[in-house]
Amino acid sequence: MFRLALLILAISTLPAAAHTGTPHGDAVAGFLHPLTGIDHVAAMLTVGAWSALIGGSRLWAWPLAFVGAMIVGGIFGHTGVAVPLVEQSIAASLVVIGLLLALAVTAPTLIGVAIVATFALFHGLAHGSETDGAEWLPFMTGFVVATGLLHLAGIGVARGLMQTFNAIPVRLIGAATAAAGIALLVK
Repeated sequence: MFRLALLILAISTLPAAAHTGTPHGDAVAGFLHPLTGIDHVAAMLTVGAWSALIGGSRLWAWPLAFVGAMIVGGIFGHTGVAVPLVEQSIAASLVVIGLLLALAVTAPTLIGVAIVATFALFHGLAHGSETDGAEWLPFMTGFVVATGLLHLAGIGVARGLMQTFNAIPVRLIGAATAAAGIALLVK
C-alpha cells in the first residue's frame, strides 16, 4: 500500500494548472485535472491522511463523504450554479483540514463528514465548471477516480509513516498543507 501511495504521489507532481477556465471533456482530462493543481492534490492527500491518523470508521467515511459531496458539487458546477468564493473556499479547505491533521483532532465521524463534505462541494464546483457539452460525465468520472486514488495515497502514506516512524511526520504534512492554504489565501 505504501509503494502504491508513493507511485500515486509521483504521478501527481505534474505542473499546477487547475482551473484554467478551458473546458475539458474526456475521462483522461478529468483524471488529470485534480492532479494538476497543488490545491486539489494537497486537499485529497490530507483528507486521506487525517482519516488514517484518526482511524476507525473515519478511515473510509471521510474520503467517501468527500467524493460524494464532490460529485454533487461537480454537477452544480457543470449546470452553472454560481457560488461565490470557490477558489478561496478551496484554499480554506487546505488550512482547515491541514490544521485538523496537524493537531490530530479526533472529530466524531459525522462532524468530520460534515467538514470534508462542505469543502468537497467547492472542489466539485471547480471541477464541474470546467466541463462542457455531452462529455461532462466522462470528465467527472475521471476526476472522481483520481480523487479516490489521491485519498488512498494519503491513507497509504500516513499509515506507512506511522508504521515506520510515528504520527509526527503525518502531522507535519498537515502543517505544511495548512501553510500552503494560507499562502493561497494571501496570494
